[in-house]
Amino acid sequence: MKRRKRLLPVKTSLGWDHPIAALENSTLEYEESEEEENDEIEAGEEETVPDPEKAEDPETYVQSIVRSRRTLCSKKAEIANLCCSVVQNPSENYAKLRQLRNFCVEIDSSCAVTVRKLAMISLATVFKDIAPGYYIRELTDEEKAVKVAKDTRALRDFEQSLVNNYQHYVGLLERYVQAVSGSQPSVSASSLKKLKNDREINQAGMEALAVTAAKCMCTLVQNLSHFNCSKQLVQALVPRLDSKQCNGDIAKACAETVREMFTQHGASEVNVEAVTIINKVAKTRRDGRLGVSFVEVLLCFETSQLAEASAAAASARKEQKEKEREAKAKLSRKEKKNLKASKKLDREMLEVQATESRDKRVKLQTELLKLIFSVYFRILKHSPHKSLLPAVLEGLAKFAHLINIDFFGDLFQLLDSIVSMSGLSTRERLHCVLTAFQILSGHGQTLTVDPRQFYCTSISACWNCAHPKVKVSCTLPRIAWG
Repeated sequence: MKRRKRLLPVKTSLGWDHPIAALENSTLEYEESEEEENDEIEAGEEETVPDPEKAEDPETYVQSIVRSRRTLCSKKAEIANLCCSVVQNPSENYAKLRQLRNFCVEIDSSCAVTVRKLAMISLATVFKDIAPGYYIRELTDEEKAVKVAKDTRALRDFEQSLVNNYQHYVGLLERYVQAVSGSQPSVSASSLKKLKNDREINQAGMEALAVTAAKCMCTLVQNLSHFNCSKQLVQALVPRLDSKQCNGDIAKACAETVREMFTQHGASEVNVEAVTIINKVAKTRRDGRLGVSFVEVLLCFETSQLAEASAAAASARKEQKEKEREAKAKLSRKEKKNLKASKKLDREMLEVQATESRDKRVKLQTELLKLIFSVYFRILKHSPHKSLLPAVLEGLAKFAHLINIDFFGDLFQLLDSIVSMSGLSTRERLHCVLTAFQILSGHGQTLTVDPRQFYCTSISACWNCAHPKVKVSCTLPRIAWG
C-alpha cells in the first residue's frame, strides 16, 4: 500500500497547484529513521543503543531508537517546564526543586547520562537565578517557637527549603566528582558506592557526568560565593587543581575557576579558605609531588588587593588611631555619646549593604598574606623542586614589599642559598635578586647582611643577557652592610 505526501505548492498560469506524491512505506520508514539517527549524532548522545547486527528483528532496533528519542524529548520538556515554574515564582514553586534533583539520578538506561547532565546544568542555572544575595543561617529553636506574621513564615519556609535543596544538590555534585577521582570522600560512603556501582552507566558515562558536575560546581563558586555551602564547594575543587591527580578536564575547569576567584574577589573568606587548602596540600605533598598549578594560581592575586596588610599601611593605621584617640579625649560626654551612636549606625549600614569593614578587610588580607608566604617558605625549605622554583620565586618577587619584617632574616638566608644553586635559569636568579633588593630597600634596611652575592648575580645576568654566547661570572670583594 502506498502513502501520499504533499509537496510544495507550484504556481502555474492557472493558479497555485498542490502536487501530491505517492511513496512506499519502506521509503518513509527509512527516511524517518535516518533523520532520527542524524538528530542523535548532532545532539551528541552518549546513551547505549541496541546493536542492529545483534538485534533479531530490524524493526525492534528502529522501535528502540524511536522510543529512546521520545523518552528523551519528554524528559527534556519536563525539566524545562519545572525550571520555568521555579524561576517565575520561586516562593511558591520551590517544592519542584526536589523533582529536578530526582532527574540527576535518572535510572532509564536509554537516556540516563543525557538527562542527568541536563538536570545538573539546569539546577545550577536555577539556583544562580533564585538564590538571594546573602547567607541564610539556620534558625534557632527560640526563633522557631516565636509566632511571626504570615509573610515572614512564608519567607522562612522558602529560605530553609532553598538551603536544604541546595545542600543536597551540592552533595550530589561532589559524589559524582569523587566517584571518578577516587579521592577521600567527605560524603556518605553508601551513596558514593551506589554511584560507582551504577549499572545503568558505563565508565565513560561516569567520567562525562563527573566533568559536568565539576563545571556546575565551578559555576556555583563563581556566582554564589556569598551563599551557603561555598566552603564545601571550595574544599571539593581546590585539591583537584593538579591534572595528575584527577581528570584533565576537571583540573582545567578548577584551575580557571580558582584564578578567577583570586583575581575578582581578592581578600575574601572564600579565598582564604582556598589558600588554606593549598597550604595543607603543600604540607602533605613533598619531594616534587606538589603540582605546579597549586603555586601558579597564587600569582593571580594583585598587590593592590593586599596592600592594606603591609607594614606601611599598618603603621599609617596606627598613627590614625592615635590621632582619633587624642581627638576623642577632648570631646564632652554628650559628644562622645553621639560619636558612639554614629559609629554603631555606620556598622549597621555596612551590614545592610553587605560591605566589609576596613578592620575585617585588613584581617582577611593579613591572614591571606600569611598563608601565601607559608606556602612559599615551606616549598623553599622542604622541597625546592626545580619545577616549583620559578613560580615560587616569581611570587616572592611580586609580594616581597608586603612581607612582615619578622620573616626578613630567614628569607634572606634562603635566597642567598638558592641563588648559588646550579641549574637555575637567568630569570629565576633575577627573581631572587629582585626579592632580596626589595627587602633591603624597605624595612629591611635594618638588617646586617652582605648582599655581595646578589650584586654578582645581577651583574653576571646582565652580561649574559647582552652576550649570550660569552658566559662570565662576576666576583666582588666582601663589603659591610648595615
